[in-house]
Amino acid sequence: TTTNHIGVVSVTLGETTPLETGDFDQPLWLQVEVGGEILTPRRELVSASYALHSHDSDYLGGVQAADYALDADLVGVGDGHSLDAADGSPVDVVYIDNDGTVKLGNDLVSGYFELYQNGSTDPVVKLGNHQGVGGEVELYDSSGARYGYIEPDSNGGGAGYMQVRGPGSTGFLVDGNDNATGDCEVVISGSSSSSVFKTGLTGDSSVSLPTSAVNATEILDEPGAASTTSTSPFPLTGGVDILLARAISPPGPGYVLAIATAEAYCSGGGLSAASFGVSTLYNSFPSGGAVYVRVPEGSGTGNWYQSITTHCLFEVAGVPNSFYFLADLTAGAWTVTDRKLTLIYIPTAYGTVSRTEFGEAGDPETDVPPAARPLTEADIAFERSESIAANQARIDAEFAAMKAKMAQLCARLDAMNE
Repeated sequence: TTTNHIGVVSVTLGETTPLETGDFDQPLWLQVEVGGEILTPRRELVSASYALHSHDSDYLGGVQAADYALDADLVGVGDGHSLDAADGSPVDVVYIDNDGTVKLGNDLVSGYFELYQNGSTDPVVKLGNHQGVGGEVELYDSSGARYGYIEPDSNGGGAGYMQVRGPGSTGFLVDGNDNATGDCEVVISGSSSSSVFKTGLTGDSSVSLPTSAVNATEILDEPGAASTTSTSPFPLTGGVDILLARAISPPGPGYVLAIATAEAYCSGGGLSAASFGVSTLYNSFPSGGAVYVRVPEGSGTGNWYQSITTHCLFEVAGVPNSFYFLADLTAGAWTVTDRKLTLIYIPTAYGTVSRTEFGEAGDPETDVPPAARPLTEADIAFERSESIAANQARIDAEFAAMKAKMAQLCARLDAMNE
């Protein structure tokens, strides 16, 4: 080397003989020799202050450079990232694409996923395959007990099988292909009763519920009945007598069909007459709602017997209603036995219903009923349209009430899950 005009030597190390990276894994000293004489002292090679930070670049926080993933290790450019097995087999066992989708396993190796919660040594969620026929989801509590799972149905058919377990043998089960029939089965099992729904059956067999599981309140307007009876003789007193009385509490608006029967007898020889009927009033009959019984004057001696049957349809609201079996003595002396009063609640009509009115009673001796005539096609069409409209209105009201109840239940469940 040569010096400048003031004797300063300037040399770039490695320019003539390249330096090796490994040379700097150890302490190094600079030695200068002039004319065969080694100058002392030697100078130790040290780092510039900020160059010390580059020391960690060989480790990236402790990871050696030999463990870095290079471009050649990635599948394509901008095509996601693959975390292969250590020995390279299988390839792409865990893969994350650019959309954030995580793929576990491939066509040669089944993927499996386990999710743990803080403090639990066992997984609380498992995702995997079920016996090589499809995916399975298993749920566990913190003690490691499985309480629910979804898996392919063992009978195949592209169906599923789901169970949520309760204490012991209780729980909720859905079988998407019940006994390989292609129909669904739902079972709700409790500690003392169970409910079963089978779509493959019809009629009563399709649903099995505990005894008395469904009542009027639960289905809004279930039909129902009330009745009373008496076998003791009841002599009519003159005026309006109450032969029997019974109340019924319908769950909603509709109709009550009141039917009364009895046996009445009187002594012959003179005029005997009485009216019988059912009513919502204790002292009067509805218009045209009474039957008239008469034994004419001059009839033979002895007892005369008459079977009495009377009925009337009343429109009611969803409140308790009282009904009466009445008798009104007109002439002679009548005694009534074997009295029966039956009330039947009907939630809807399938035809036109004439409203029951109360008004001035007619004279059964002189009133002549209007001549009956057969129904025309127009009459039948009108009756049918009235029936369809009434039934649809009832169904709409029921669905609205059910939807309101479902909304309340969903709100309660949401509040419990928060």
